[in-house]
Amino acid sequence: TKKALAAALKPELLAVYQACAAEEARSSAYSPDPASIGRRRLRDVCLSYLAALDTAETTKLCTQQLADARCVTDALAAFVAASHTSGPERLACSDAFAARVKDDALGLDKWFRTRAGASVPSVLDEVKQLMELPSFSLTNPNRVRAVVGAFTMLNPKYFHAADGSGYEFAADCVISLDPINAQVAARLARAFSPWRRLEPKAGALMKAQLERIRDHAGLSRNTLEIATTSLN
Repeated sequence: TKKALAAALKPELLAVYQACAAEEARSSAYSPDPASIGRRRLRDVCLSYLAALDTAETTKLCTQQLADARCVTDALAAFVAASHTSGPERLACSDAFAARVKDDALGLDKWFRTRAGASVPSVLDEVKQLMELPSFSLTNPNRVRAVVGAFTMLNPKYFHAADGSGYEFAADCVISLDPINAQVAARLARAFSPWRRLEPKAGALMKAQLERIRDHAGLSRNTLEIATTSLN
């Protein structure tokens, strides 16, 4: 696993991260030249692995990089790395990145996507809270994809939660979205298509939600076709 690999290579990862970060800090300003871009990418890969250790020491690297970030890309890398950790720094990094991109629609989409893809036990409750924010709307297809789409596609652990809560949530979203944007709703409904390839219990839970979508009164032709084809 990523965490096991990070544990085995922690000294090396930390040394490379610190060397890249120190070199970046020595430059007087952000530079887009290939060597600098490559160094920052290497630094960010190391940070991603170190953050998987989920220790106070490694999480602090995320908060520090985000605070020192000279560009949104650097800030995003730190935020993404911190998003899977368990300490209070995770939400602190989230708040800091959100504040940085509050006036940037694309940046906000990345913030929503990262939050929805976070592999943390509270993610489903957090996703529901995200959908209550003024900056989220079912009428904004990019925002829907950044939240609901990200949860179903980028968060397999909690979308496929053993109790079926992830499936139920996604089905609720498809049904609510369908009268507003049938095309996006139909795309989201495709997340249920692999139900036959799951182990029997999970497959049955997913199939039940797909049937609920299919049987919803007034469903659009687009979404009905996806649901029916997936079940046949």
